[in-house]
Amino acid sequence: MAQLSRTPPREIIVFRPLANAALEAPDVGLRVWHATVDGETFFGLRQIKLFRSDEQELDDGAFRYAFSFTEEVEWHGRDEILVQLRSTPPIVTESPLGRDHPAVLLDADFRGTILDSQTLFRVWSGDTFNNGIPAFQQRPTEGETLHNGIAGGLAHWAFTATRP
Repeated sequence: MAQLSRTPPREIIVFRPLANAALEAPDVGLRVWHATVDGETFFGLRQIKLFRSDEQELDDGAFRYAFSFTEEVEWHGRDEILVQLRSTPPIVTESPLGRDHPAVLLDADFRGTILDSQTLFRVWSGDTFNNGIPAFQQRPTEGETLHNGIAGGLAHWAFTATRP
């Protein structure tokens, strides 16, 4: 269960440090969406803007980056959170790059929801979904490969947030 506050950071751990530009403008490659549930349909899908709130190099050389919400979120009884991570090489101008090696670092195609790529692209692009959007419905992820050796990829996860 997610804690319903903007104060606790959302954390991402990466194996190599990100370039400062990717951290100062996280929504280039990382976006979080909030939706209100009505039956099997979500309404009021809107982006929650993020800012970098902390970073730490871990003992194994990986980096932990924490992001917080830039504004208060109006939470309802049961809400869904969709997280999208993406990079689009060879077009690196819209992808988060590495600090030490200015290349696209994401090497992941990870499907944590049942949403198809077209719906995910519509969400990323800010489509309003006037008739709502189908429930995100998390997918089992056992056996999923997070990398295939090719730079770039798309990853998405969904979480349910309930009021305590």
